[in-house]
Amino acid sequence: MGKSGMIVTERSISRRLKQETRIHQERAERHRLPQALRGGRLPRRLYADWLAQRLLLHRVLEKEAAAFAQRSPIARRVMQRQQDALGELRTDLAFLGVDPASIRPDPAAAKLVTSIERTAKFNPIALLGICYVLHVTSGGPHASVQRLHRAYQLQPGPGTLYVESGSSHHNADVCGVEQAIDGAGLSRLEAHVLVATARTTYILLAELEDDLFCRAQVKRGTGALPGRAGQPRVTTGATQATSSRG
Repeated sequence: MGKSGMIVTERSISRRLKQETRIHQERAERHRLPQALRGGRLPRRLYADWLAQRLLLHRVLEKEAAAFAQRSPIARRVMQRQQDALGELRTDLAFLGVDPASIRPDPAAAKLVTSIERTAKFNPIALLGICYVLHVTSGGPHASVQRLHRAYQLQPGPGTLYVESGSSHHNADVCGVEQAIDGAGLSRLEAHVLVATARTTYILLAELEDDLFCRAQVKRGTGALPGRAGQPRVTTGATQATSSRG
């Protein structure tokens, strides 16, 4: 068997994935947008934009991964989380007055959508690398979620379901993806492509968050714009939605 067909030792892939994307993960955690989100300083409109672009990513990932998950039982459990995330994001956005059907991707999100589609076409196993990155960057500590509730004057539930879930299930989700990767019996070439795809995903996510962050200044001390959740007019890329809530 040639070098490209050699099977990588169990658990070496997830270890390599952690090691070779550590700098990208640390940069993602230090990025201005997630720091503001964790600190409850992110303006609500920008928070809604972030959720909207996340929905587009999870939606295309769930779509492109469906056929792959049918062929690969080891990936099926990981892909279920994409469906869960979509439900949470739709509920949150509806509560915040954003119509999910009308959301358009920002330029950086469009790049990431294209990356997901190309990965599904040419290297579907590497979709697990994209799942890994989205799970790592989907939530924060429980205390951060509480700060979001205070900043946006919300109760736990609709409005912050996606972040709450990412916070509560973060370790289990990441561990589940790692187990799927380690049990997939990847060749060295497949492992290389998976890790490279994860790095690319981190880079494109950072570009997306840069674009989003440039839309508004983060206020010091508070992230909430005037009005309660469901009341503000939200602009998301080419999308404009006004809540019907009173």
